[in-house]
Amino acid sequence: MSIVIKSNYEYYEKLEVNLTNKFQSDSVLIGINLEEAKIIFASENYYDLFGYDIFNNDIENVFSQRSIKKISNFSYNFKPYNIKSRILANLEIFLKNYLVNVPSFMFFSGATLCVEFQINFDKINYYFDEINYQQILHYLTESKDSINILSSNLCKYISELTGFERTYFCEFLQNNNGVIKANYFSNGLESILNHYYPATILPDSVRELYVKNTFRIINNVDYIPTPIKGCSSKIDLTYSVFRDVSSIHLDYLRNMSLKSAISFSIVIDGKLKGLIGGHSRNKNYTPIEILPKIQTLVDVISIKIKQLRNNIIKKVQVEYKSTIDDFVFSYEKSQCNFEKMPNKSFEILKEIFNSHLLFYRFNNKTETNSMIPDEFVEELLKKLKEYKIRKIYVFDRLVTFNPIFYKWSKSIGAGVLVINLSNDLSNFIVLIRKEECQTIKWNTNPDELDLFSDEEKILKSRKSFNTWLQDVRHKCKQWTMKDYETALQLHNQLILSRSNFLNHVQMNKEVKFYEIIN
Repeated sequence: MSIVIKSNYEYYEKLEVNLTNKFQSDSVLIGINLEEAKIIFASENYYDLFGYDIFNNDIENVFSQRSIKKISNFSYNFKPYNIKSRILANLEIFLKNYLVNVPSFMFFSGATLCVEFQINFDKINYYFDEINYQQILHYLTESKDSINILSSNLCKYISELTGFERTYFCEFLQNNNGVIKANYFSNGLESILNHYYPATILPDSVRELYVKNTFRIINNVDYIPTPIKGCSSKIDLTYSVFRDVSSIHLDYLRNMSLKSAISFSIVIDGKLKGLIGGHSRNKNYTPIEILPKIQTLVDVISIKIKQLRNNIIKKVQVEYKSTIDDFVFSYEKSQCNFEKMPNKSFEILKEIFNSHLLFYRFNNKTETNSMIPDEFVEELLKKLKEYKIRKIYVFDRLVTFNPIFYKWSKSIGAGVLVINLSNDLSNFIVLIRKEECQTIKWNTNPDELDLFSDEEKILKSRKSFNTWLQDVRHKCKQWTMKDYETALQLHNQLILSRSNFLNHVQMNKEVKFYEIIN
């Protein structure tokens, strides 16, 4: 039996998990052609629920006239080329000759209107306390408590509201690693407070989905994927709550003896900055109309985090304004050419960022001092090119990318902050920090790869959330939000200075050309 070694990061970056032709069996998906008013695809489990064939049927045979009006209004007000999300609506659906009011989500997949809902929609035994909800909303909005205290109280509320036995707040750091800042746990599930999660668990492709689709639920990890009848190829279910989930993620949950999971995105300025999630050892059929209400509460936390970030930015602007201005002035005086700048200007940056070493790249030429090996620079540049272009890159532990960095951790540096000034990595500044030994709690060994069997397709890592204590070497002191915001401010000022310089050069050329021809 051959064994293929992959990482979650490599697997997910190449996998378009939003494209599928399968659905969770505890829910139903219906695709509607609005022009013909017909159902053009449906998850195959619909027959057990409806008792008749709805595929290729007129929608008036499935939905009441009042609900068809709702569907028409939705499609009229939110054209496929405008809608970037979904809405919740109560639709009257004919089920085995009975007209039943079913909470449903509506969203577009291309030009097709999709309707999805839970099969288990009996709400007789579920009570939602609107007064209590408004109280927690008011508390989160008006309280001056810290983010950790606010999120801790929100986790407790979500667990009590939904029945998920462990609810947690995971914040993403500047290097995209996650850390659990708050959690609530019961029924034997252990605390995961202060546990760290490697960034590789959630690559960029998956993070982008979490930004678009801000809440998801898996009612039962042991569901049988249901084919979507009428789909000759995979369809885009980016905004679906119940689309089929990657088998890797389901195995990950099963390995921890979990039966259900839920997640809500913390999105700030279009970027995923954290998650509030839930785990349960039991199947969980939280009514879907509760999910948008919880997301509203999570959005308040997002606003609070953004306010905290803005306060840090203001502090940075005050604390480092003169030193950053000095560096930018030197940059402008040197005609935006790093090679012409005095060394003392770069010493300013090393002090601001508490870095041991620094080097820069200007017009594809790398300039370093003799202490930084060319091989170190080449390996770092090779790694940067694997990522999408960013303004700022932050890495605390370079050895996770390539074991070759082990030999440089003490003498050169274990982590870097890169201020990128071009779209092709031809111009950037690299600040380097040396190794600083420390102990970190992880949910698993962050260096451990996932092993897959070609024949069995079994995930063989990350068995539980049990604390894995790592006496960390080859890791620098963590780059903070303050470091990141300072770097971003410097980046923006350097870009502006260079743009002004290039415009000035171009204007001078045009003036000289005008003088010559006249």
